[in-house]
Amino acid sequence: TVTGILRQRLGERLQTGASIREQHGHTTTWLANQPPDAVAFPENTEEVAALVALCAEHRVPVIPFGTGTSLEGHVNAPAGGISVDLCATGACSSRSTRARMPAWAAWPPPAPRAPTPSATAR
Repeated sequence: TVTGILRQRLGERLQTGASIREQHGHTTTWLANQPPDAVAFPENTEEVAALVALCAEHRVPVIPFGTGTSLEGHVNAPAGGISVDLCATGACSSRSTRARMPAWAAWPPPAPRAPTPSATAR
């Protein structure tokens, strides 16, 4: 199973206890808690990529988890899956979360910039 393979790769950085799964499946909404099957704590981009590839191969949902501020059910796992806590990768900083997040995780995207005078003169 994916959980077994991830346990071999991540050791104690894969958690399946009820309380940690409930924490990672909780949102401030009317939806009931829908915890994932496990919570992974990758330490770098390579581990995240390998985890996502493994889950894709086995068709297991992946739920990214940042600081846990979801209000609308974004971290719920109605079909189970693996919650990927990205804080150990450096993506969750109290000083500047946006500045430290990888480009693929930045949402909403930055506002479009006005064209420079040189670009409009062409």
